[in-house]
Amino acid sequence: MRQGSRSRTPAQVSDHAAIFYKGKIAGCIGLHGIDWSNRKASIDYWLASEFQGNGIMTKSCKAIVNYGLHDLGLNRVEIRAAEFNTRSRAIPERLGFTQEGQYGSFDYRKYQRDFKEGFYGIEACLFRNEHDIANLVQEAEREGFHIGVHFPLRAGISRLRDAQFLSKDRTVRGHAYDLIQQELDYLAAIKPSYILFHYPKPVILDERVDWSKWRFADRSEYEYETLYSFQDFKEASEMLFAWLSQKGREYRFTPILEFDALNPYIYDDDFLERLLENYRDIRLCLDTARLYLQDRLDPFFDAKSAIQKYARFADTIHLSNVQITDDNTIQKSRYPVLPNQLPSEGWAPIEEYLNAIIQENKSVKIMFEHRSDFVSDEELWECYRWVHQFFE
Repeated sequence: MRQGSRSRTPAQVSDHAAIFYKGKIAGCIGLHGIDWSNRKASIDYWLASEFQGNGIMTKSCKAIVNYGLHDLGLNRVEIRAAEFNTRSRAIPERLGFTQEGQYGSFDYRKYQRDFKEGFYGIEACLFRNEHDIANLVQEAEREGFHIGVHFPLRAGISRLRDAQFLSKDRTVRGHAYDLIQQELDYLAAIKPSYILFHYPKPVILDERVDWSKWRFADRSEYEYETLYSFQDFKEASEMLFAWLSQKGREYRFTPILEFDALNPYIYDDDFLERLLENYRDIRLCLDTARLYLQDRLDPFFDAKSAIQKYARFADTIHLSNVQITDDNTIQKSRYPVLPNQLPSEGWAPIEEYLNAIIQENKSVKIMFEHRSDFVSDEELWECYRWVHQFFE
């Protein structure tokens, strides 16, 4: 229906401002990760130490909450604070925020509820303090489970979360490799079984498609296909694969590439298949919710065909469900998969996806990349039991 339509630029997803106190810049605050589809965002803030203790940040947070809810029309504003950062946690508590869980930390309560006997391990990312990393490593050693890392393990090591290793800008590309190298050196003592990177980065977008519902941190995270040639893509990918393969052997981890938005270079051509055949130590991660979202947004893309093409190279499946309305608005995301989620009601066809994956690759691992707090204990068990039956 949208064939031949002009592309729409992905929406900006951040809005920041300086904080002034008595004529001086005291810090900054902003709405980060604005999700226009679900009309929600989270607050990021920083205040210089010499200005702390004056109630500045509480007033600033109150102001930006009002701005987000009333001026921007958001339905939800979050403040994420580390579990043991009592000063930072005090701000949302004073403003009457409801605590729903920890982000970027090792949450013992979530671990005790979600992690079951026989599970392979835990995939960790964006941890905000060394204490949580130490807790995760200690628990893994005690219980004997594996640690996987969804790059980066440590939050705040760079402006963007993802390393832009396919950038046409040599300086940016060099910085991406340096960033990964720094994290590999840090992770050497932790010895993760795998490290996962989003790929391709920057994402290469088909300009015929409306990408306004796809989330990017900023404009530097994507390039349009007309400005990024297939030859450039091949050369940058070959360089990346050779480097990651060598680093995987050196640091003893499996490099895994998780698909972001895909363009015809990947889903129509066989170049990437040949590259994966040549570098068998590099594996893929398929994200069911992400594949379904692109299937809905991109009239040239078929999620099941992509699964059938690449499932044999997959080490891991990021499994969750997403519900999308007829006008392609995301209604629910990061939802645990359940058998009563009907495609006719906008849910991804998870049963179809899992059957297609298993037909190609029965040894794939399932990583439950969902918000377990969305469901009851009984529903969480139903999710686990239902998925398990596909592998029996």
